[in-house]
Amino acid sequence: MSQEFDNYDYESDYYVETYSEANDYAQTLIKQNSFCYLKDDELTGEREKLIEHTTEFCCLARSDAILVLIHYNWNFEKIQDNWYDNVDLNSFKAGIEQTVSDKIALLKKGIKGDNDVCLVCYTPKDNTFESLKCRHFFCSDCWQEFLAVKTEDILVCLSSTCPQKGCSLVIPESFFLKYLVQKDLKDKFNKAILKNFTGYNPGIKFCPGLSCNICIKCESNIPKDITCICSTVFCFKCGKESHRPCTCEIYSLWEQKSKSNTDDDKWLQANTKKCPHCKQRIEKNQGCNYILCNKAAGGCGKGFCYVCEVDWEKHSQDHFKCNKYTPEVKAKETQAAILKAELDRYKFYFDRFMNYSNAVKFAEKLKPNIISIIDSIMNIKSLPLSELEFLKEALNTVIKSKRTLKNTYVFGFYLKDGNEKKLFEYSQSFLERNSDNLHQLIEQDTLLRIISEESYSSFTRKFTDFKNTIVNLCYATMKYQNNLLNEIENTMLQLLDEGLLYKK
Repeated sequence: MSQEFDNYDYESDYYVETYSEANDYAQTLIKQNSFCYLKDDELTGEREKLIEHTTEFCCLARSDAILVLIHYNWNFEKIQDNWYDNVDLNSFKAGIEQTVSDKIALLKKGIKGDNDVCLVCYTPKDNTFESLKCRHFFCSDCWQEFLAVKTEDILVCLSSTCPQKGCSLVIPESFFLKYLVQKDLKDKFNKAILKNFTGYNPGIKFCPGLSCNICIKCESNIPKDITCICSTVFCFKCGKESHRPCTCEIYSLWEQKSKSNTDDDKWLQANTKKCPHCKQRIEKNQGCNYILCNKAAGGCGKGFCYVCEVDWEKHSQDHFKCNKYTPEVKAKETQAAILKAELDRYKFYFDRFMNYSNAVKFAEKLKPNIISIIDSIMNIKSLPLSELEFLKEALNTVIKSKRTLKNTYVFGFYLKDGNEKKLFEYSQSFLERNSDNLHQLIEQDTLLRIISEESYSSFTRKFTDFKNTIVNLCYATMKYQNNLLNEIENTMLQLLDEGLLYKK
């Protein structure tokens, strides 16, 4: 191997002879996170399968089976576990049957079933009237108007109940499909059907990418990175940006912390003092301990000692005795030191989180450059595309590893000090080293210099050395990334239950 690439080191255990071997390993990792894209008709087909299974299992009509599925958030396993424990109670909860208390309450109000006139417009009953099982009849015009209004809110329209106030029966989707005559309303309701199905179905999600309507089916509802066709990478479980290896709960804590005002409050407590007269917060920006509370900044105009916070006149009369130790002074200083240390610790992890967040963006911007270089080599040196695919894979490996490193600093912030923390940081450092080396190598103009070699034999030798270096770095980086993820997800996340994670 050429000495030009000797400084890019990687573990000898992770050395591979061919790009094919590294690619096979990459494909193995992809299979571990298998998922598929669903077209609209496939999505509808998945929904129909669940409806059919529920219809057969619960011995219900199709419209009632849909209400049961909606009640159980399209989780067929929950239906299997709970439905036959108490069929009557579950029917009431799903809105298939009226409860006895509802019937009694309506009778006390003088509202009975089999009414002779529409309960909304009082039109005399004819053969066009229709009702749910409650036998509260309404004319077709009132049904049409009522359901059109309900469809305006696609988030709740599928939970709409009988137009009769006090009746808890849920309107089946067959009524909506029958009485919604305008195309825009029908389209909106069909959208509501799919949104309800995908919103609660643990195995199917819409990509959260901007203006992306791709639907994705995954094997299990666990925190898992999904890369959509639109290049959006997100967590399949919570729908937020990729945060593996952190759980959704840990990442949510981190988001809340970054948006919270509490850190600003801690900074003020650690780095400012209150005026003893008006309680205005003041930050010291000069060497003298005499502080004048500035009226122009909303203060009172009086002076005090920044060290002991005593009124300056009294402080002068006591002959500058703020050097005297008291428990109160010690308590204040200790609290300020604790707050400052906590802020410094958070800043350490946040800075590195943002550094790798930016590194991912920089790496993604390299994609056009890599494609351009591949085209140049194919045109100038007549190499086939198959010989150059390793460049794309290397860039993808950089992006994935940087994204993982970004999230490991979130996990590191919450992991308490101890042997587990040392093991985590040890594995993290190996991934950082290999990822940085790989990133540095594909960012440099090394390939452009190799292409410019006029001697084909010299080009071939240098290109082969460069490719071998890239392939081995790529392979080692993937290995270290997978090892770190496995350590955290299979071992360290269990520490959540053992109190070894910070919850601040």
